[in-house]
Amino acid sequence: MESKIRNSGIDVIGNTPWGTHFCLFYQTKEDLIDILVPYFKAGLENNEYCMWVTSEPLNKKEAEKAIRRAIPNFDDYLENNLIEIIPYTEWYIEDNKFESDRVLNGWVEKCNSSLDNGFSGLRLTGNTFWLEKKDWNNFRDYEHEVNDVIGNSQMMGICTYSLDKCGSFELLDIIQNHQFALIRREGSWEMFKSSEQTKFEQQLKESEILYRTTVNGLKEPLHVINKNLEIILINDALKRIVEDFNLNTDIIGKPINEAFSFLSNKVLDEYRSVFKNKSPLITQEETLFDGKEIITETRKIPIFDNEKNVIQIITIIRDITESKRSKEKLKESEEKFRGFLDFGNIGMAITSIDKKWVYYNDQICEIFGFTREELLEKTWADLSYPEDLQSEVEQFNKILKGEIDSYQIDKRYIKRNGEIIYAHLTISCIRNSDGSVKYFLATLQDITKRKNAEQKLKELTERYERLTDNADVAIFWVKIKGREIVHSIPGNPAAERLFGYSKAEWLSDSTLGFKIIHPDFVEKQIQIMDEININKKPIKNAVLGWIAKDGHEVIMEYTIIPILDDNGEIVFFESIGVDITKRKKTEQKLKESEEKYSTLAKLSPVGIFNTDQKGDCLYVNERWSQIAGLTPDQALGTGWVDGIHPNDRKRVSAEWYNAAVNNVPFESEYRFKRLDSKITWVYGQAIAIKDNLGKITGYVGTITDITELKKTEKKLKDLNKLKSEFLRRASHELKTPLISIKGFSDLILSIYADQLDTSIVSKLKEINDGCQRLMNIINNLLKTSRLESTELKPKLQKEDLSFLIKFCVHELESLAEMRNQSIKLDILNDLYANIEKEEIHDVLSNLLTNAIKYTPPNGKITINTDLKEDYVVISLKDNGIGFTNEEKKKIFQQFGKIERYGQGLDLGIDGTGLGLYISKKIVESHGGKIWMESEGKSRGSTFYFTIPII
Repeated sequence: MESKIRNSGIDVIGNTPWGTHFCLFYQTKEDLIDILVPYFKAGLENNEYCMWVTSEPLNKKEAEKAIRRAIPNFDDYLENNLIEIIPYTEWYIEDNKFESDRVLNGWVEKCNSSLDNGFSGLRLTGNTFWLEKKDWNNFRDYEHEVNDVIGNSQMMGICTYSLDKCGSFELLDIIQNHQFALIRREGSWEMFKSSEQTKFEQQLKESEILYRTTVNGLKEPLHVINKNLEIILINDALKRIVEDFNLNTDIIGKPINEAFSFLSNKVLDEYRSVFKNKSPLITQEETLFDGKEIITETRKIPIFDNEKNVIQIITIIRDITESKRSKEKLKESEEKFRGFLDFGNIGMAITSIDKKWVYYNDQICEIFGFTREELLEKTWADLSYPEDLQSEVEQFNKILKGEIDSYQIDKRYIKRNGEIIYAHLTISCIRNSDGSVKYFLATLQDITKRKNAEQKLKELTERYERLTDNADVAIFWVKIKGREIVHSIPGNPAAERLFGYSKAEWLSDSTLGFKIIHPDFVEKQIQIMDEININKKPIKNAVLGWIAKDGHEVIMEYTIIPILDDNGEIVFFESIGVDITKRKKTEQKLKESEEKYSTLAKLSPVGIFNTDQKGDCLYVNERWSQIAGLTPDQALGTGWVDGIHPNDRKRVSAEWYNAAVNNVPFESEYRFKRLDSKITWVYGQAIAIKDNLGKITGYVGTITDITELKKTEKKLKDLNKLKSEFLRRASHELKTPLISIKGFSDLILSIYADQLDTSIVSKLKEINDGCQRLMNIINNLLKTSRLESTELKPKLQKEDLSFLIKFCVHELESLAEMRNQSIKLDILNDLYANIEKEEIHDVLSNLLTNAIKYTPPNGKITINTDLKEDYVVISLKDNGIGFTNEEKKKIFQQFGKIERYGQGLDLGIDGTGLGLYISKKIVESHGGKIWMESEGKSRGSTFYFTIPII
């Protein structure tokens, strides 16, 4: 962590770096205020996050009041969450316990959070007045750890201790775990340092001695100046030079221009520039001293404090007079040589035997994309493409062995940006007198463009060959003489494959091209030949048909290019033909299909329409216009929607949108309101048309006129309503006299049964039984009438189906026992559904009664439940008389009674033919369905119905 000097706000301390951890011994709350208020004021003013943990004798409210007096705008800091003032119970104590790890982690988290939020660091204090003696050892260890935490973080902390609560041992522990301590003596604050702090300052002093010793050991003259340009240190080397020039050596503390009066104002400005710009400065000066010109190189190096401010400058002085003169002579020689090397656009370089650069021109840098400084860090091997390096190493070693003096090679290199380039490299050597290599001279020419062009040409050639060899493109070179064909040469495998003739067969018969032309294209072939010979220009998109060797037809689309000699005469022409046989056949089939579709649309008894993917109409047939009352032009676009009856328009649009979104066919019944105000009912259907990728490109559909059907449906509904009303009235009319008949017969039997002849009593009982059967029929008729009402809905509530099934079985158990039949239950428990209990009871009773009635004595009946995802299937299986296929069609119809008497079957009481019809209506009104299965007569049957479950 980089340490930074911070303003502590405390006069006796002044500035101090991050990581400072010290303690404050106090006796009164005024002592705390005197130190902590300026301490936090400095923190807030310097973008530090502040945290004050209070305890007696200075609580939170008193702390806020004290700091508010010192900082008028303190509430702004508080409101912007720049400072926290909290009691010790919210920081040190949790569940009446002090846990050092929790508190330590808390400080670290606060510090990290403050840095993340843009603060410079964390400034904190905590009062230990709450600390009890039993917790002292634990807290002492905590202070030792917190000293390390703060010392290594961008934090500054004061721990405050009451002198009244500290003994001598505690005082020693506290001072040992802090860098220093503050205590008031005779009204003034004094600072006491711990042994570690004292040791640190001693090390600092020793470091300064070492620094001075090192400076004096340097050979180069050196001095150090401060911001006032005063000399504060010189080394022995500078002192000797000053003595040699008979100058005063007592210059410490003097301004540099006074110590060295020969320095110009320019030099003083250079020092000021280093203080301002914070960057080293290297300069050369020519000074005339004692009649002698001296050239010096001066390095002015800034020294920074922890705030990155320049506080001093070290100046190192070197006499480079002789070196400068030698370099100038060498420079003249080098400029001549470099003038040669820098000529042209070829990179040139000289390298030593140990592979270091001696010289390289700007073209080398430009080729590789490196600056001159960056290139110095590279070798030829670093720049080479790894796979090309070995071949050059072999040539390089031959030069070293004296076998050759030079070599040339094309190879790849890697530029600074990672780009791979090609270059032509020439290496030659300059040898010493003993034959060993002294230098290597390299010339480098970038040939990337040439290599890329060669590679592209190669790729294009290969691509062309692959294309012409594998595609259905036949290439021929036709040699002609006048109007006669000398020979035709297939130019690729496809030319032989498409026609079935080998290259040898084409060469052996110059008229083969005329022999295999399709008869329909003979005239066109002659026209093309004439046109080429006359115009001598390429012909494009020429279509010709041929008969292949195996007899199948081949249709080709040609580009024919004549090749002329110097006299402008055709010597041969190149024909490039694409096989379009499949395309032509597809076009023909499409044409035939369109003709069929057009005929079908004209003769169709239904309206046909076609739309784009948005639903805008593209086509309607004549029948559609007749039904909808719109002309084809009026139907186009969105015009067909305008023709839909206003009351149906919104619904139809929604149904069309739903079908499109869910990718399902569109089906709907709706009305067209024709221009003549006539209303036409239609049944509309449409399906999506998709391309090869499955994308919808449009829709095709039909409309069927169902106006008459709708009128018939209405008449049937009216008749059905009239029938239901008749049944209801007839039932009521029949019920009144029937009640009287049954009532009087019951009365006679109850009063006079013992006085009447047994035959009369028997007749009265038959009257009673007949009345009961007739009453059942009347009740079923009334129920049928009620169920057919569309306005009547079941009164649903949560019921236990398991219990209801068991209840029905219990009711009819005695009837089954009379016929010696067994009823087996295989049902789930706790089956709950929203039903009208009485209605479902009627269904179960009716199905079970039928099973008992139509199963001979000693038969078996099984009731089962099967739970599906959101409904339950209830089944009643028997081994009774079963049903034929014809009977299955009638059983759920109204009055669909199947006659069983007179067939020699041992059956129970007969029914009315309404029970299963009523059961079907009840189940469907509950959102379920009912059906039956039977393998045939005398093979039993199974009735199923479903009910949605909760």
